[in-house]
Amino acid sequence: MSPPEYLNAVVPKPHTALGMRLRPLSIGHILLMQWQGLSYVQEKPGRATMDDLISACLICSMRFSEYQEFLRRDDLEDELKRRGRGFQIGDLGMKHRIFDEYLTEGTESPEVEIPDEVSSSLLSGSPWLQCLRVCLMAKLHVASAETFDYPYRLALWDCFGLRESEGKLHIVGSDESDEQADTISALRELNLYYIEQLAGVPKPGVEAPREGTRPTEGGGHGS
Repeated sequence: MSPPEYLNAVVPKPHTALGMRLRPLSIGHILLMQWQGLSYVQEKPGRATMDDLISACLICSMRFSEYQEFLRRDDLEDELKRRGRGFQIGDLGMKHRIFDEYLTEGTESPEVEIPDEVSSSLLSGSPWLQCLRVCLMAKLHVASAETFDYPYRLALWDCFGLRESEGKLHIVGSDESDEQADTISALRELNLYYIEQLAGVPKPGVEAPREGTRPTEGGGHGS
């Protein structure tokens, strides 16, 4: 059974703010909010203004390329005024809390443990979001343009899952059980068996074949 944290990353809860339906928080959304200097994504967030909220909701209601096209509109000012008339402002404090909840859920990360001997090798001078994009492109074969619309939370699970398969870290499961441990152990044994077969190591009860023969159960040889 997949943990709820992973399922929520795959199928995120829908959010609506200022009357706009927000898309799952993506890598591109975070980059665009950083580019516009919105307080929500600063290292030391300040008090978000109404303009911050409107810009953030506009960004997160569109795809990465769609928002850039939106900014290039000749009638951008008129379009913003038109959209502004439809904003459902109401309780501003509540609207900020709704968007904060959206950000919190969209950036939730799986808990990971990194061995001491590996941690130093994972250091990088590249920005974190760039590291995620590189992982998605190089390891998971996601097209460059598509990485900007990749849900951030799912990107964490996918890239951390890849690193775990490489032995670089361990994702701490919230509902790890004896049954899961037995399943993992059985899969590891099966994987080891196939590796041994590829290396020419016979399984128990099967003698190593002589040239020109094939192995049979019980120790005999067929022609």
